[in-house]
Amino acid sequence: MRKSNKKFLSLALCLALALNLTACGSKNNDNNSGNSNGSTETSSNGEVVKPTKITVMCDGTVFTEAQGRVAFEEQLEEALGIDIVFNQPDHSGYYDVVSQTFVGGDWPDVILLGAAYYATYASAGALADITSYWENSELKASGRFINEDLIEGIKIDGTLYGFTPARGGGCVTYIKQAWLDKAGLEVPTTYDEYLNMLKVFTEMDMDGSGDPSNTYALTAAGLIGSEAPYINYLPEFYQDAYPDFYKNEDGVWVDGFSEEAMAGALTRL
Repeated sequence: MRKSNKKFLSLALCLALALNLTACGSKNNDNNSGNSNGSTETSSNGEVVKPTKITVMCDGTVFTEAQGRVAFEEQLEEALGIDIVFNQPDHSGYYDVVSQTFVGGDWPDVILLGAAYYATYASAGALADITSYWENSELKASGRFINEDLIEGIKIDGTLYGFTPARGGGCVTYIKQAWLDKAGLEVPTTYDEYLNMLKVFTEMDMDGSGDPSNTYALTAAGLIGSEAPYINYLPEFYQDAYPDFYKNEDGVWVDGFSEEAMAGALTRL
């Protein structure tokens, strides 16, 4: 099989590998030969032959060597009986490397993709159709996976090309109790209280130096992300608004920017 025709899987790492969903196969599954870097082979009777090695591309949001990746890799290899080769580009340039890899043709067998890239590469025919693997998997048959909407939500025209690692993500706001105590504030439970807290942290002389510029207000770069659902990084401000097209409760696709909720979000922003 030529590498340029090989399809790689976009899978949530742990779930995908635990399910042995490593059969990427050749384009349209019409070639029974395998290649040396881990793609699966099919026997003369059409059965999938377990690969001896698979390559995995992911960034540091999954894990790093310092966070126990080596131990995870060793235990996973022992459980599956497959040599797992990880390729972990830096998080900041991850999708640049993904794009270069896609163009170069030396694709991994398993890859971590954000929602926008998942849809793009699936539409380009780069991801393997794994619908039948999921439908016939032991996990689905076991009944332990109770939220089928997670799977249905990432199908494209009824076809599954990967798995989502979680129901949803995003940032969590942490507030230092010492700051609240210094400002005489309680933990905010409404947006008005939250906004007031930000105002106090910005304007109050928090360190007692007499210089109002010495505050506890912090500004972090990179708050606006380029991946769906976008609201991950500013959840307090977006709240019920969504800055993209989405399907509402009536099952109708709407432009989030034209919805009333967005007016409130823009005011908060």
